[in-house]
Amino acid sequence: MERIRELKFKSDTGFNRVTWNMDEKGFRNPGSAKPTLSTPEPGGWNVLPGKFKVVITNGTDTDSTFVTVKADPRLGDRSNIIRAQRALLTRLRKHADRLTTGMDKLTEAETSIAKIQAQIKDVEGKEVDSLGKQAKKVTDSIKSIREFISGKTKTRQGYGDVRTITVINQFFEANATITAKMIEPGMQEEQQVKEAEELISQAIEKINRFFATDWLAFRKQVEQTPVKIFKEYKPI
Repeated sequence: MERIRELKFKSDTGFNRVTWNMDEKGFRNPGSAKPTLSTPEPGGWNVLPGKFKVVITNGTDTDSTFVTVKADPRLGDRSNIIRAQRALLTRLRKHADRLTTGMDKLTEAETSIAKIQAQIKDVEGKEVDSLGKQAKKVTDSIKSIREFISGKTKTRQGYGDVRTITVINQFFEANATITAKMIEPGMQEEQQVKEAEELISQAIEKINRFFATDWLAFRKQVEQTPVKIFKEYKPI
């Protein structure tokens, strides 16, 4: 038996009510904040018609029952169409998960750079100055990768936006196209998924190249640069 959804909520004395929207566990999209232990599980696709076991646990007490989800009789059984759509969505999702991992690594790198910059902020010396310049260079490299993935941050106000192709909007457009119509995916959906996959692969290649070159060189420089936080004080 596979667990498809987990809902957590605080219970109180008396009657408690929680709602399950008949959905499965959702996915984390690329670029979203990394969840913490307290982050609730996101909702995802609606479940297909079938029989589901619901287990409720409160402390050491556990109870369960079965729930039968039926298809809307006005629409008929569309399970085959939904399965075909989800197969293509799942294929795209596997690529997106790799991108999410890569973007998390970029965030971790940015955090490390910020800590180093804070440490050398008031320290003088040629080696430290060189390290500061390299930190800025590496930060710019990360920014360039992020702009390729998500686009540049808009700083001007104006009428309308010029559409730019980015990894993120291509990913979301492919997702939306697959589910826009209640039909099995065809050539159009397949093409959009391929284009999204290609862009994601390019982004991952940029991330891997960054960590193999710029980041590696920066890390070595950090490890080889002596940073003296304390000054030497002579008797007055």
